Amino acid sequence: MGYSGVGLCHSSGRCVVCQLRIRTGLRASREDEVAADASGINMYGHRLISLVVSAFFAGVAGALFGHSLGVLNPNSFYLGITFITLAMLVVGGIGSLTGAVMGVLVLSIIIEGLVRMERGMEIGETTLALPTGAQEIIIGIIMILVLILRPAGLTGGRELRLRIGGR
Repeated sequence: MGYSGVGLCHSSGRCVVCQLRIRTGLRASREDEVAADASGINMYGHRLISLVVSAFFAGVAGALFGHSLGVLNPNSFYLGITFITLAMLVVGGIGSLTGAVMGVLVLSIIIEGLVRMERGMEIGETTLALPTGAQEIIIGIIMILVLILRPAGLTGGRELRLRIGGR
């Protein structure tokens, strides 16, 4: 193993410390800009890093969306998809990745159920169906209820932590 193992351990440990420093700096700049600036955190650099990383992921998401649709035109981006995306973030909680994922899961299940209810259910000879457009109204009501009852979202801004290896 020798020197290469020591070098590998040193560089991986240094990478972890660097990653921890960047993560702490980003959190500090998000929570209190004045205190982070007073602590010596490079606000411009950290905000630039977050902008570049988010732009990268937005570009990847746009490329995957374009590939999924096959062709991109202005009609592909309508208000409904923006409203549903915003509702997923609000319901789950904007402050955490776990909240965003929970919002996507919960609202996807609700939307699927509402779409099936709009198509109608047959009971005997009668068909019961929600009126067209009820999906957006119900999602809006859910979003308002979450904002009133749980302003931080379903997860309350907390992350789900998996304990691996008994730690």
